[in-house]
Amino acid sequence: MRAHRFEFTHRDDRAGRADGFGWIPYFRERIDYTYDRHRFWTGQDMGDRMPSRVFDEQVACCWIDGPVGIEMRHKMNIDMISHQNAMRIFDYDPFTTLGGKQNCTVGALRDQAADWDVSVVARGITASGTGVMDLVNVSKSSDCTT
Repeated sequence: MRAHRFEFTHRDDRAGRADGFGWIPYFRERIDYTYDRHRFWTGQDMGDRMPSRVFDEQVACCWIDGPVGIEMRHKMNIDMISHQNAMRIFDYDPFTTLGGKQNCTVGALRDQAADWDVSVVARGITASGTGVMDLVNVSKSSDCTT
């Protein structure tokens, strides 16, 4: 999971996340715990709201897949989950934006993207970090003593 810094300066600021949401109940618990114990020396003051409440009110999440998220949905703001709620929250109407329902069909959207190259391209990406094989190779190539 990639860490993101959300800094909301106004109560009407919004952010969106497009991934699974099974991690959100734990995240909400941790941000409240951390805020409650460290806000005095960090100088954070969120007024009458805890960080989890700010998250619930101002971050829209899209459910893609994951049984844990479905099981834990009662521990988060259900009104801020799904693509339809995100469209409502961000005041986005695709029919108006794209010029009517007829321009929002799969065929119409494909026609609009006809010049886009959507072919699958191998990038040769390898895993990063220190894996077991990395450690084995390092130990073979260096003068390691135990």
